[in-house]
Amino acid sequence: MNGLTVLGLALTAGLADLVGGYLTVARGVTPAAIGRFVALGAGFLLGAAFFDILPEAVRATPEAPLYIAAGYFAIYLLEHVFARGAHHHGGLEATEEHCRTPHALVGEPHAGEPLISPAASVAALLGLILHTFFDGAAIAVGFLGGDRLGILVFVAVILHKLPEGFSLSSIMLAAAQGRARALLATLAIAVSTVVGSVATLVLRETNPGSTGVFLALATGTFFYVGASDLIPATTGRRKDQVALVLVGALAVLGLATLLKALGVE
Repeated sequence: MNGLTVLGLALTAGLADLVGGYLTVARGVTPAAIGRFVALGAGFLLGAAFFDILPEAVRATPEAPLYIAAGYFAIYLLEHVFARGAHHHGGLEATEEHCRTPHALVGEPHAGEPLISPAASVAALLGLILHTFFDGAAIAVGFLGGDRLGILVFVAVILHKLPEGFSLSSIMLAAAQGRARALLATLAIAVSTVVGSVATLVLRETNPGSTGVFLALATGTFFYVGASDLIPATTGRRKDQVALVLVGALAVLGLATLLKALGVE
């Protein structure tokens, strides 16, 4: 698939961030609805990593385990540097409950929750800008392994884009940043998604032999986002969310089989 098509898909993924932000600011979205998106996205993300990206990465480079670990811990470090501040209320230390789930991606601010500090909302924004950069990179990386893998990665990314937009706009509103800034924040992470794809395509042109490295790094980031960010948001919640995690993982196999039957390689 050519670079323009990849960029078009990255733009589509970024648009999903904007839609999530708009629905929160203009319409309001129930936590239950977002929870279902999170659960489905978690299952699909992990299914894509286990069933497709990991095998391709191992075939492409013998150093795949090292780069998978690098991708995993890179996301771990950047999220804990930036996004931990997202749940600090009024400049005070986070509650014990929030300390257990510090990442802003799956936060669910409620109407009666105290406002968080503006600085904390900026920390969440910076964390998600970096996070969505890797979302965009993953879309470009997927197509390095073929159209079928690229389509699976794109679906995995876009399924958790609405929750990203929802969470960031909710955090900005909870910090009294206003509707306009909430929408601008979601625009920033949408742009970051596209920049991630562009940067990956450029790096691929300058280093054609790096496909295996890129795939392995993407595998590590998918493992972290799926298992550490999204899955915890479904634990102890509604039973339908637990079922949707499994549905999402099985959907990877179903979509892969369909694409193969259609001749997409």
